[in-house]
Amino acid sequence: MRISRLEPLLSNRERAHVHRSLRAAKRQAKTVALGTLVLAVQFLDLLWPTFLLLNREEVHIVPGITAVKPFDFTSYPYSHSQQTVGVAAQS
Repeated sequence: MRISRLEPLLSNRERAHVHRSLRAAKRQAKTVALGTLVLAVQFLDLLWPTFLLLNREEVHIVPGITAVKPFDFTSYPYSHSQQTVGVAAQS
């Protein structure tokens, strides 16, 4: 899938987040494949739907709450906690 097809799915903030993270990672690990870097950058965001399905985290859908996404993040203590980020960074 080309990046131009992903642009409508990502907000400017999300694109900037991914771009900065990939640039920083590529400077540190010049021989690592791009796919590995993308997975590393998105790893915690990929944990979030899993925790939702397991009822460990909570989100409500409220149409019109934001301009981009209708999610009201009620509780997400695992996927985006400092402890989880620290463990993921050590991996």
